[in-house]
Amino acid sequence: MASRDRSWQLPESEVTPEALYRSRRRFLRGALAAAALPLTGCLPNEEESVATTPPLDRWWAEGSGGVPLNDRYPAGRAVTPEETATTINNYYELALSRNGPVTLADRLVTRPWTVEVTGLVERPLTLDVDALIARFTLEERIYRQRCVEGWAITVPWLGFPLRSLLDLVSPLASATHVRFVSGFDAEVMEGAAILSDYPWPYHEGLTIAEAAHDLTFLSVGMYGRVLPNQNGAPLRLNVPWKWGYKSIKSIVRIELTDREPPTLWNTVAPSRYDFVSNVDPSSLSVPWSQQREFLLPDGPYAATELYNGYGAWVADLYR
Repeated sequence: MASRDRSWQLPESEVTPEALYRSRRRFLRGALAAAALPLTGCLPNEEESVATTPPLDRWWAEGSGGVPLNDRYPAGRAVTPEETATTINNYYELALSRNGPVTLADRLVTRPWTVEVTGLVERPLTLDVDALIARFTLEERIYRQRCVEGWAITVPWLGFPLRSLLDLVSPLASATHVRFVSGFDAEVMEGAAILSDYPWPYHEGLTIAEAAHDLTFLSVGMYGRVLPNQNGAPLRLNVPWKWGYKSIKSIVRIELTDREPPTLWNTVAPSRYDFVSNVDPSSLSVPWSQQREFLLPDGPYAATELYNGYGAWVADLYR
């Protein structure tokens, strides 16, 4: 097999030392334990520009030894600064600009929050999000994310594989796809008011094989903290080998079905955004080149890899 071009890979000297990255999280956990925070306790922001995160819940504060890192899928890139990943993101129903969601995020109410898992399953459930999260063992995974707009980030997410939730509800043999629906609040979502002809709420979908793949991750936190509103609190999907719009935010409903579900971007512009939406540098789905991506916040550019660099684990899904 021919060797792949690795010109995108940063030298080891540019990767943030693991000890430095971990030390802040150990400090935060130690502070939590010392203060014995109640359910309403919360951590102060490290940067004024980062929106306030929801209160830390007991299931988070009482973790012994922290959340373990699962390094089975190395990102091969330095972690994006937290301030960048929490202030530059797309959340079109909230705001149309990339730096708009963080300025409006405090308007969103993400607790209490109910998640429904329904459709072609043996054991459908409807639970408060914290009761749902408490059923799973949390872990950290560092994933690349590639936006179809041309920018890329690398983020340490905290959560659990979607497959664990599917195992809990037991899909029926007839289930072929999984549909996801976001929460929607017309009173605060300024972007949705501007794009009033779009089929809100935001909705996405995967095949059952994609959903059950170990890489497919439900995130409840990032950078060692509870997920900020602008990044999809309290529960979001991460599918790192697909364009970023497939990783739906603020999930309220997961439905297993026996047919390919409509998705928002495929409905709005089917010639540009197909259902599968795998990262592909030769993609003609948009009228600009996808050969390169800009690594936020300050570059450099890197070559875009098929499946966003995760082909060794997911290519067999498409043969």
